[in-house]
Amino acid sequence: MKKLLLLVLISFTILNSTTLFSQQVRVSIKIILDSSGNRPAQILTNEKFDSAFLWINDRLHEYNRGIEFVPFEIVEIGGPSNPTISANYNGAGVVIDTGGSLITSLEADAEANPSAYQWRSNMINVYYSRTALSNGICSFPSNSNHNEGIIIDHRRADEPEVLLHEIGHFFDLKHTAIQSQACGTLEFDDSSWDQDAIAQANFGLNYNQLTAQQQFQVDITFNNVMSQIRGLGESRVVLTECQLDRWHQTLLNWTTRKDVCSAVVWYVDDNDPDPCAILPAGSPCGCNGKPDIPYENGFCAFDALDGVTKDVIVFKPGAYEADEASSGPIVLDKPMLLTATRQGSAVITP
Repeated sequence: MKKLLLLVLISFTILNSTTLFSQQVRVSIKIILDSSGNRPAQILTNEKFDSAFLWINDRLHEYNRGIEFVPFEIVEIGGPSNPTISANYNGAGVVIDTGGSLITSLEADAEANPSAYQWRSNMINVYYSRTALSNGICSFPSNSNHNEGIIIDHRRADEPEVLLHEIGHFFDLKHTAIQSQACGTLEFDDSSWDQDAIAQANFGLNYNQLTAQQQFQVDITFNNVMSQIRGLGESRVVLTECQLDRWHQTLLNWTTRKDVCSAVVWYVDDNDPDPCAILPAGSPCGCNGKPDIPYENGFCAFDALDGVTKDVIVFKPGAYEADEASSGPIVLDKPMLLTATRQGSAVITP
């Protein structure tokens, strides 16, 4: 057993110095044509999507969790060959409603006719179209009527943060203004507020009167990926550790979310301050009462391996005990990739 653990330590040490993409998320982009076969005006070429994924992956690489989004395809649907698609989902009368009826209808039609809609059961299906309002909407995994659908107005193709925002919803992240899911952001926020308004609502002071730590809290709320869209030019680039933990918990809780990824990632953090309460309703709390994602020690992650799924264990920096005498031996029945997140050192001790 000690030999096995030493080999694990050696493997981890080698991988610790390199950024590895342990989890690829597959995305399928669909452009809905009008009945004459024309693309929406703001996406006449695919260049904006190439730029969008570069921007998104640059943001996620900063968090160094091994996540990378891969646009597996960019396809066109509708047009003269499928006029019903164009009539239902492209045009000035198509409304992306906050209630989700449009995305629910689109998903139902796509699943009933996957060839015409280029529906992929193992990817996030993102539809760009001309609509009445310049916004987007995504399926929430907790809604039984929803699967892997996102629809975004073509005028938002210039804003990759909108695509990342909708993908955040796909992984069960809510707006920062939703007080029940602050997840590291300030409790009081609104889509129409500026930094002073957020500061006043939470601290009773203007932004320039706050301490550096309070200003940081305002900044990660105002600039959060999940803040509601305030207009072209705003930088929504921040995801908190809590939001990323919730993101990964969602991958384990909902099968359709796990299907879009190249691997199941089990995160380990020996200094995780987040209680089980931050996770989606019904989430299990696993080893020693801590949230399943992230686990508090290596044993919990090893114990989660099923010997079938492609698994990756990712350690945040820290010192970890690889064995717990009271829990029995750790047995690896297949090759395992261990990687580490962020800069800094991590040590597994036998």
